[in-house]
Amino acid sequence: MADVRNQTPFAVEVLPLIDAEGYNVAVAIAKGSYELVRGELIPAAEQPGIVYADEFDGDPAEAPVAIPSDVVFGKAATDVVVLPPEGFHARRHWRIRRIGVRAGGVRRRVWIRRRWKLGPERRDARRRRKLAGTFDDAWRANRMPLLPEDFDIRHNQIAPKGLIARGFFRGDERVRLRNLWRRGRVAFDLPGRTVVFAVNVMQSYFLRVGQLDTVLIDAVRPRITLVWRCTVRCPTKFEEVRSVSSYLVRLRTVSELFEGA
Repeated sequence: MADVRNQTPFAVEVLPLIDAEGYNVAVAIAKGSYELVRGELIPAAEQPGIVYADEFDGDPAEAPVAIPSDVVFGKAATDVVVLPPEGFHARRHWRIRRIGVRAGGVRRRVWIRRRWKLGPERRDARRRRKLAGTFDDAWRANRMPLLPEDFDIRHNQIAPKGLIARGFFRGDERVRLRNLWRRGRVAFDLPGRTVVFAVNVMQSYFLRVGQLDTVLIDAVRPRITLVWRCTVRCPTKFEEVRSVSSYLVRLRTVSELFEGA
């Protein structure tokens, strides 16, 4: 197991997974929550842990996802998701309102009535199911338990229509919310920081900038949770990744280090 040296105020874990091509990968996940205080995001006093499986608002066979799993080998872009209020699925009455979400280049406005339209999609939702690949007799005979050869990484996106970015956020995007935490509009910038991972693979050291692939917005209180991910393909096995250190770094510093700006 890799030695994890966490220098951030957030939860960080390194998980052994298998990617779409069947390679062993070490996936470093950093998950941090911020609270909006006087228009600025500051790290929350209580930080959430890594979620290993989707948590549902009711019967897992049919209920919507309340909190999505963080465990995935990678994504193709950033998801922006508004987590539903606790127990929303079981409520018979909800004050009808029109909620607007805009962040970076994504946006969506919806009327909220009996169904929460801004939350994470289930794995068996029609859009995600179409991208999962072909699980037929040929797959069972020749490839199982690996993912099908026609698996599309966009299956790993959890955001609903309109809230999947075209690429990855930097981490300083402008966020505008309407009628969510209170009536009217709220606007703020993402914190302008990212997580950098220092990785040791068989005594070979390198730095990777984490990809900000998930933005979770609390529907009830002014709280934002960000998930950064770094996927390292192992030469042969997971144990070859000896250590992973994580650091919270300003975007300007990252630009100077990696882009020569």
